[in-house]
Amino acid sequence: MVKLMGKELREAVSGRRLWLSLSLDYQVDRYILMPHITSDYNDYAIDYIDAYLHKEGLHSAIFVSSNQVVLDRLSVYDGAYEVSATYMTHSQIMDMMRFYALYPFSDKVVIISLTIPYDTCGENLLGIPGVTKRDLFCYDIYRFDCVPQLGEVNP
Repeated sequence: MVKLMGKELREAVSGRRLWLSLSLDYQVDRYILMPHITSDYNDYAIDYIDAYLHKEGLHSAIFVSSNQVVLDRLSVYDGAYEVSATYMTHSQIMDMMRFYALYPFSDKVVIISLTIPYDTCGENLLGIPGVTKRDLFCYDIYRFDCVPQLGEVNP
C-alpha cells in the first residue's frame, strides 16, 4: 500500500513538473489534455474547438496528445483562432492527470475524458435512446448549452 502511494505521489510530482514546463513554454488561454490515445472525444475536441473558444471568449489553445494522428490533424488547422498542438508521451499525460487528481492546478485546463482523472459516469447515459457520445462530449466536456452544428461558431 505504501509502495503504491509512493509511486502515485512520484507520478504526481512528475506531472507537476510537466505542467510547469508546459505552462511556461505555451502561454495560451486553454490547455486541452487528451489522456486517451484514441477516442471519439479527441475528434470532437478538434471538431468543436472554434465553437468552444468562441463560447468562452478565448483566443488560443494548445492540445496535448500522444496520438500522432491528432497532432497531424491539428497541424493543418485553419480556423479563426490560435490553435496548436504538442506531443507528450501517454505516460507524461497520465502523470499530469495524477497531479490534477490531487490538485486541480488551473482553470485553464480542459481534460478530454469522461473517466480521467474522475469518472463522471456520463457514459452510463449512452443506453438512453437519442443520447450519443457527441452529446456527452458537448454537454460534459465543453459544456455547451446545446450541441452545435459542425462549423457553427455561435452555439
